[in-house]
Parts: sequence; C-alpha cells; structure tokens
Amino acid sequence: MPPKTQVGAGTFGAIVNGEVWSFNIYGHDVSGGAVLDLSDLLYVSGGFDSKERDESIGFILRSQIEEGKIFNLSSESDKKPGYFEYSNFINECFYFHTSENNPFFEGTVKITRFDRYERIISGEFEYVIDYQESLEYGNDCGEVRVTDGRFDLKF
Repeated sequence: MPPKTQVGAGTFGAIVNGEVWSFNIYGHDVSGGAVLDLSDLLYVSGGFDSKERDESIGFILRSQIEEGKIFNLSSESDKKPGYFEYSNFINECFYFHTSENNPFFEGTVKITRFDRYERIISGEFEYVIDYQESLEYGNDCGEVRVTDGRFDLKF
C-alpha cells in the first residue's frame, strides 16, 4: 500500500475484498487519476487494465470540495453528494450509478488536503457496494468491500 501522503505523489491504493490494490498515477488519466472540475466535481479512480484483469474502483463527489471535509455517501440518502463505483469488465460486473443500475453503497471519503495553488488533492476512503435487486445489464458479482483507501494526486 502506498503511504498516506499529502504531497501530490501520484498514488492511489486500497484493500479490495482483502487484496491490496496499489497504483502510481501521474497526469490526468481518467482511468486512474483525479479529475477536478472547479465547479464542485471530483472523480478519483484506479484499477487494472489488461487482457487478464480489467477492474477498477473509484468515487465521484458532486459537492463543494474542502480540506478536512468528510463526505458520508449512501445510496439510501435522499441527497446524494456522490457515488462509489466498482467495475469488472471481464466478469461483466458494473456497480455504478446509472439510470439502469443503482447499486447499494455506503461509505466515506475524507479530503485531507485540497490545495488549489499547488494543485494537490489527497484523502482517504472506504465503502461497501453491492446489488440488492435484479440488474438491467451485467452480472451480480457479490459484495465488494473497499477499506483503507487513500489517494494523493495532482490535478
């Protein structure tokens, strides 16, 4: 696992169903990095992209991004300031919010550094995501538990 840093080190990692996922991420790669729209949108993700393994985890925040802020995200909430995601293209599991699929999710994202001048965003996250209803498309691959997540990225 990458250390918990706040220097824009280009790191992203978490424990996913007991397995360590750790990546070095540089630049603005949407498939593994941070996209920040200064009008209150943050998308952070990381994953594997190969013939043998094509999986990713991530989250989207649609709220005012502030250092020190903790976002409690739940699919059960009337107001959704964001969403968690999981995808596995080889097994055709797509756990993300769309009009067709709406997974159960619950977890937190904490922004530990948000520096617009240095263009650094760092934080921690954890969540559980699963389908509790039939799917319009894709497969149900069971519960996905993401713990001890951290990211330290340039935007």
